Amino acid sequence: MSKKPLQERLQTASRKWGLTQMESIYEKENCAVFGGESAKYGAVILKIGRDAASSTSEFLALSEMKEKACCQAYEFDGENALLLEERISPGTALKEEADWENRAVVFSQVFDNIHVAPKDETRYKSYLHWVKAASRSVQDHKNKQLADGMCCAVDIAVKMFEKYPERVLLHGDLHHENIVKSASGNYVVIDPKGVVGPSIFDVPRFLLNELDDREDSLEKIHINRMIEKLSRLLGFPAVDIYQLFFMEVMLENAWLYEDGEEIWEKNINFAWFLAPGYSF
Repeated sequence: MSKKPLQERLQTASRKWGLTQMESIYEKENCAVFGGESAKYGAVILKIGRDAASSTSEFLALSEMKEKACCQAYEFDGENALLLEERISPGTALKEEADWENRAVVFSQVFDNIHVAPKDETRYKSYLHWVKAASRSVQDHKNKQLADGMCCAVDIAVKMFEKYPERVLLHGDLHHENIVKSASGNYVVIDPKGVVGPSIFDVPRFLLNELDDREDSLEKIHINRMIEKLSRLLGFPAVDIYQLFFMEVMLENAWLYEDGEEIWEKNINFAWFLAPGYSF
């Protein structure tokens, strides 16, 4: 974690890259996102990372995905965890698309065009590493459904890594707000985490963001139809997508716990509610 205050690092980036009109988009603890202007690049996004490792992973991922439907990385300062990126305009997020089938189609199109083989796999963590590390952090959690669920999540991840031998550079957070519309009307991907694994591991985060405040029975109908739709569009067996959805719900809540935030017990309960439809 960077020891320098956010404002100090913001000032460093502004001086270094000639940034003006900086406005806060997101701030939390020791990380932030600002929008602004650059004399060299025009409209930009400045990301101030929590630590050099995560910022480096994102910069490397953007650099390797630059020929894909992804925003561009302009400048990088690893010491201060600063990343200057292209700002996509108008930047309308996929979540604004009201029709669920259209959302699925757009997601599948982006999914089919984003993945590349990493130039050096050792520069990135694997999705399996993420899941195993998160599982260790919640084994003593008072919510037994989360602790047990993360044990199942590890089993699922191991099984999927064995079933799908491909190793591609994953986005790692491919959800509705990270798929945005550009001025050309095409959708572009932002904010990759930079992680390695089988391409199917980029599916469940999208499904996680399809959860709403419906009753469980209605939620189950929606997630079932979305999984079946994605299975047809992407060519993955529905049963594999179901299992990875369960894994992702547990993983998300393990991360919330690690960050000291309240877990989403409703989502945990729902994942277990859905679980009888498949086996681990």
